[in-house]
Amino acid sequence: WSAAEENKTHNQKRKMAATARTRLCLLGALCVLAACGCASPVNNISVLYPSAAAQHLAIDAEHGSDSNPGTADKPFRTVGRVVQALNARSSDEAQAGTYVTVEPGIYTAASELELGTAARNTMFAGNPAPDGSNPVLSGGLAVGSTMWEPTVTSKTRSGLPIWNTKPLNIPDGADPQQLFMNGGRRQRARHPNLFAADGTTVRDFPYLYWASVPCPHPPRQKATPCSEADRYAILWNATDDSLFQTLHTSSDIRRMQTVVYHGWTASRHHVRSLVVANRTLSFFNPADRPIGFWTGRQSEGGQRYYMENARAFLDGAGEWWFDPSTKQLYYIPLPGEEMDTTSAVVPLLHQLLVINGSSNVGFRDLVLAHTDWACGGPDKTETCDHQSTEWQDSAGVHVADSVNISFARCQLLHHGNTALWFDKGTRDSSLIDSEVRDLGTGAVRVGASSRNFHSNATASAIGIVIANNLLTDGSWAFPSGTAVLVQYASRVTIEHNEISFFSYTAVSLGWSWSFAPLTDNSYGFHKVSYNHIHHLGFPRRETGDAMACVYTLGRNNDTLVTNNVCHDVRAYMSGGYCLSQDQGSSSIVFDSNVCLRTTGSPHNTHYGWNLTYSNNIFFKGYFDSFVPGGGSAAVRTSPQVKQCGAASLGLPTHCPDSLTFTNNLIGKWNNASGLLFEGNWNASAGVGWHFAFDNNLYWSEVAGDDLTKLPAFGGESPRITRGNAKFLTWSQWQRDGKDVHGGIGNPQFVDAAWADAPLPFNVTLKPTSPALKLGFRQIDTSNVGRL
Repeated sequence: WSAAEENKTHNQKRKMAATARTRLCLLGALCVLAACGCASPVNNISVLYPSAAAQHLAIDAEHGSDSNPGTADKPFRTVGRVVQALNARSSDEAQAGTYVTVEPGIYTAASELELGTAARNTMFAGNPAPDGSNPVLSGGLAVGSTMWEPTVTSKTRSGLPIWNTKPLNIPDGADPQQLFMNGGRRQRARHPNLFAADGTTVRDFPYLYWASVPCPHPPRQKATPCSEADRYAILWNATDDSLFQTLHTSSDIRRMQTVVYHGWTASRHHVRSLVVANRTLSFFNPADRPIGFWTGRQSEGGQRYYMENARAFLDGAGEWWFDPSTKQLYYIPLPGEEMDTTSAVVPLLHQLLVINGSSNVGFRDLVLAHTDWACGGPDKTETCDHQSTEWQDSAGVHVADSVNISFARCQLLHHGNTALWFDKGTRDSSLIDSEVRDLGTGAVRVGASSRNFHSNATASAIGIVIANNLLTDGSWAFPSGTAVLVQYASRVTIEHNEISFFSYTAVSLGWSWSFAPLTDNSYGFHKVSYNHIHHLGFPRRETGDAMACVYTLGRNNDTLVTNNVCHDVRAYMSGGYCLSQDQGSSSIVFDSNVCLRTTGSPHNTHYGWNLTYSNNIFFKGYFDSFVPGGGSAAVRTSPQVKQCGAASLGLPTHCPDSLTFTNNLIGKWNNASGLLFEGNWNASAGVGWHFAFDNNLYWSEVAGDDLTKLPAFGGESPRITRGNAKFLTWSQWQRDGKDVHGGIGNPQFVDAAWADAPLPFNVTLKPTSPALKLGFRQIDTSNVGRL
């Protein structure tokens, strides 16, 4: 990808977008994804049109009947019936294609909707209601207002009223994990409460804190004699004795769950037992790493945890609890919430729609909603903890081994696991012009997980496009839920999306550590461009470490990350970056990105190879950070002097680190530390380390700072401390071969207060800017986000 060519052609692309939407309207009106077609400028996916022999089917939740033939005048009633008809088509019928009209209404799926080979060449098109709402395909049980009644014998300690339902038609053995009411998510009974008295404002630090682990060992050590035991239990603090003495006699112990925070993950556990005598809370399923790996209140994990799903925890507005013995819901209304007009949905399916081995299937103007999450397996022993919650094996909409599957102008709402997964073997498929929100985990996932990855070409997802969507409000059940997780995949385009309000990373690319070789060099070739990414770690400040707007891991051959705006990234403790390149990130260009207000440094590299940063703005790092002593305001690296898999690339056996910075604006601001650099930038300290800097412009907003005289550049400490950082002055930095053509000076932004203004940030430079003389290209943020 050429950043210069991308910038030159982008305005033309915006003009073409209107034409693309017209074609999408044609897609909705005519398309059955069958025979021939033309390309859409928005998503590079073929828009295909029906053959003359295309079949037309219809479903109508109010007027249809499943005994009907499914025609426009005699429609089916349920979505399950039309799926059955599609899967029963002959080869000739499937080849001709089918157009399915979905009339207004709510269609509850009794089981997973499975589309296979026979369902190919099909378009599902929603017919909006007069109020503009789209038809809803739901995986949940609707609970109307007539099902609720006051719980006469029960109120909370603070006097809040509790309501309960009549027994619900829920399958035996089912134990719902989520509840959606009046279009929003509700919190299952939890201690400590997540929300304040209004039921909507997130409390600061809503956690308990564990005291120790059953067999304490040195922190950050995975292999010790007792590390295995430490994955299954914690010891609570004496200050919490009264809570656990109450719970000790509760019949809810085996249904209780505990979420324990680590660095970049949080593990969810099913409670096995609690022993008051030695203050031990033990679990059926383990954490991925020993719980004592991160020790201390100021660590990434912070020794934090919380508990859910006990009747005793039902004490706050907006909380609910389900009694499986009576199949009744118990709920405390929000202030002003009238139960005689309420509507609720209990999700029962873990996957609403599964497409496997199909091709040319499209969905337009539909709501796909209401799925639950699962954790631990039937015996509750499986680990529910890994980076980006990649351990999950289901999604609200799950596509595998299929070609040309498209979702346009859809809403994917109220899902427990990731909403949409383009899994292994999926090619040339897309999500465009859609909204994905209210999620237990992430929004979109691409490629096989490490659980089902196989060393052959079919494992890769290829040519996936995620464009012009709103992806927001996730990570509710699993804090490390990532908005867009790309693992074993190639040629994934992520552009013009707005991504916000997740507790962890927005875009994660790659899945190999320490230059570890994959089956071949076909992975990568991604483009992440013109996305507006903001408010990660809001409103819940939960995770940290590698958390970033764009996180990369391992080889990402010829990947381009360009013209994204990232701001307001808030980690719990350390971390929270704009661009974070983890172990072995390779062959990536980062161009013309704007990075602002991050609790970690805007740029962070662990170690990588052939990473180029050009024409970016790095400013206001360590913003609102809890890290004692602060840190870098701009760029950070933490290369390692150890063995790694770089030999597979023909590189030095010790971890190499090759970074190039050209034409960037790197700013220092008036925070507690206000530094420019963090980490070890001394190339002679490692084998294969190469740091190239030139034509960058540095500036400082700190009154009295003179960067031409201050020792502010480079540094050799693995973590910054002013005493041993060995910073260089500007003249020493240049004598070391860095920024020989670079400069120090005011960038001369047209809007001097741009960094504190609302989007679109006006980062235009005045014609007299010294950055322009160094070759910096103007960045137009009005093009960023949804078109």
